[in-house]
Amino acid sequence: MLILAQAEAIQATPLESELMQRAGAIGLFYLVLTLAGFAVLGGLAARWRRQPPPLRVALARLLDRPWHAADVWRLLAILAIGFACVFLLQQPWTALMARVGISQESGLLFLQSLLFHVVGLSAVAFHLAKQRRTWRDAFGFSGARLPVDFTKGLFALLASIPALLGITLLFHLVLNLLGHQPSLQDVALAIADEPNRWAKIYFVFLAVCLAPLFEEVLFRGIILPVVARRFGAWAGLLLTSFLFAAIHGHLPSFGTLFAFAFALGSAYILTGSLAVAIAMHACFNGITVAILLAMP
Repeated sequence: MLILAQAEAIQATPLESELMQRAGAIGLFYLVLTLAGFAVLGGLAARWRRQPPPLRVALARLLDRPWHAADVWRLLAILAIGFACVFLLQQPWTALMARVGISQESGLLFLQSLLFHVVGLSAVAFHLAKQRRTWRDAFGFSGARLPVDFTKGLFALLASIPALLGITLLFHLVLNLLGHQPSLQDVALAIADEPNRWAKIYFVFLAVCLAPLFEEVLFRGIILPVVARRFGAWAGLLLTSFLFAAIHGHLPSFGTLFAFAFALGSAYILTGSLAVAIAMHACFNGITVAILLAMP
């Protein structure tokens, strides 16, 4: 999420009001990121003019990933069971969280992340172990290349910032004309307002590490090659981007998340390493987390 555009609520919370008061500093920060993004885009354009990216090789590599429709449906069924458990466990869980000083909203968010991100990652790891496949076979990354992939992800994020910022502002302008009041996502409010220190630490970990890892594994790593194999790469990018934006259940973020998901999928296809998309996602969320934690 690009937090500046999402804080333009008419009936703002204290956090959103504070963000608006600091709009100048935040806007300047995004201006610097945008200028850096244009510089990276210029470098990429010059490089690709000299040596165009091998798109055929990249697409063949994506389609060769060892994931099939049955794997997608199996994982989605597990996640659906997890969401059902959220409803069944909601009352006793929030009561338990209240005993340790965690609010109902934060407790529910904590439960949702456990039954979605943690259970989902465990299911993927179990599947790979059962099939005797490595994470490099499944997603194209290895520990030895993580520093290089992280650097690529950082530059890829910078290259996407100008488009993301423009799409975010345009999308919020349309929402404004339709009378919709923008707001912050629940996890952003939890990071900024949660008084329990350990809960706040978990939400930061969720935003910067756990969510980027599993969401990239699910949407780009597993669903994208399956859909691309069936309907083509463009359809795969569009569908996974729509699903990624929709599953967050936050209309003010939809335009930003859709465009960002498209950038994540493109980076994965071009580099062949899901670690690049994970790094992009982690840095994207980390920017917002840093701004939220800087609030008094």
